Amino acid sequence: MDGQFEKSGFDKERIFAVQGDYAYLQCADGCHEKLYYNENLVRKMVRQTTDCRIPSGLVPHCPVCGGKMDVHVRKDRYFVQDNQWYASYERYEDYMEKACDENTLLLELGVGYNTPTIIRFPFERLAAQRKNITLARINRDYPEAQNQITNLLSFDENIGSILSDIGT
Repeated sequence: MDGQFEKSGFDKERIFAVQGDYAYLQCADGCHEKLYYNENLVRKMVRQTTDCRIPSGLVPHCPVCGGKMDVHVRKDRYFVQDNQWYASYERYEDYMEKACDENTLLLELGVGYNTPTIIRFPFERLAAQRKNITLARINRDYPEAQNQITNLLSFDENIGSILSDIGT
């Protein structure tokens, strides 16, 4: 994520950035579990960029260990899951438990194999286990499922075209 849902008015309590959020920095080595909102720093970097370079004094360093900072995205074992992440996870789990008791459509948009255990495989498992759950997967490169799922709607067309067609 990049903070745009929240900026667009979505209630922060209803957002689960399971893969992280580009609007935050974290210690690259994950030495502590605190995130740092980076909008002011990024704006300052943009203003002071010369020849595609920022002044070295603007390169962020971890306030705890002094090491490098990194954007808060799940890409390695150092991904920080702070208290907010765990609270969001609990809300998501509660929501899914209630939603899956009713007829449910899981809409999966462009989820590949970078971290399939986060969304892709759990959605497939839910759709395979429960007849009241349908998985609609829009994925140009990886529309197929790992196993045979009877309630899978799979699309390999351009996601923009599909969403535009749905809107009309």
